[in-house]
Amino acid sequence: MSPETTPTREGKNRKSFRLKVEILERAADSGSIPENLRNIKLLKELAAWEDKTLGLTAWTSANVHSKNGHNPDLVKRWVDVRGRIALIVPHRRTGRTLRESQKQEITLRSEVKVLLLQNEALLVLEERYQKQLRMAARDLDAANDRLRSAGLATVPATFQVP
Repeated sequence: MSPETTPTREGKNRKSFRLKVEILERAADSGSIPENLRNIKLLKELAAWEDKTLGLTAWTSANVHSKNGHNPDLVKRWVDVRGRIALIVPHRRTGRTLRESQKQEITLRSEVKVLLLQNEALLVLEERYQKQLRMAARDLDAANDRLRSAGLATVPATFQVP
């Protein structure tokens, strides 16, 4: 940190903000996020977090935690650690971490591409079979015309042409 951004005296709000970020960083580093820290997802929730035993106090001024406020370095660290926590903590509804969800999304996208190609191939086959069926129907009609002209019984079609 450059000297012009380093406060000479750390104020109560900055100290609390720094301590909170450090607690979250340690939890993210350990890979185990305590339940009480999992629900802190917004800066206003971080601002409201109080724990006198840990020396954490709440603040109400958005200047403390805004990007253009008094502590942009801590805001950046907060954003970084929240991203790391999001990769670790399982989602409440799905039970998967963000990383697992991203892997599953990639897998599903690949499967969708394969299914789209299979569908396209089946459509081509269907078109080919319909063409063959139309040709067979024309051949049957021509054969029946010859049979009728010879006074013989015709062969009924056992299929329908779409």
